[in-house]
Amino acid sequence: MNKIIIFIVILSCGCINTPIEDIGGGEIIILNNTIEINNTIELTEIDNLTIFLESDSTNEHIYNDDPYFGVIYNCGFFARDLSRNASEHNISIGGAMVGTHPRFNGCDNHAINYIIIDEEMIFIEPQNDMLLTMDDLKLQGWGYIRLWEDGSMMPTNWRGNRAYDIKIE
Repeated sequence: MNKIIIFIVILSCGCINTPIEDIGGGEIIILNNTIEINNTIELTEIDNLTIFLESDSTNEHIYNDDPYFGVIYNCGFFARDLSRNASEHNISIGGAMVGTHPRFNGCDNHAINYIIIDEEMIFIEPQNDMLLTMDDLKLQGWGYIRLWEDGSMMPTNWRGNRAYDIKIE
C-alpha cells in the first residue's frame, strides 16, 4: 500500500508554552523554535486510483472513429491505454464492454474499464475518468456487460481474451 508523507512546519516567535499532543503516530521535531510534524498516512486503494487517474493523460486523447480523419482512436483504445498505464503503477484495471444486446452485436456497445476495490466493482469511463457503479450503468441504459480481466488487450484481441458476461438488473 502506498503512503503519503505530510510535513507541517510551524514557525513561532518565542518559546512554546503549550503542550504538544499525540498526532497519531507522527514524529515531532523541535529545532530553533520550529515545530516539524512528520506524519505518515496510509492511502486506500480508491485513493491510489484517484491519484492515478488525476495524473494519467489517457483522457486527453482525441476520439476518432473515422479513418478518413486520421488514425482511429475510439473507446476501445481509451480503455486499452488506461489499463496499460495503470499496470505501470501496479494498479490492475480490467476492460469492459457495455451494451444493449446480450451478444454485443450492432453498434450499441461502448468500451470502459473496471476495477474491484473492497469487493465492489467500480467502472471507469476512460474518456473522462468518471467513476461509475452498476446502478449508474443501468441508469445510462446499458443492459449487459462483458468483462475482460486483461484490459490491456482491448480492442486488438477481443476473442483471445477470456470474457465474463453479466446482465445488469
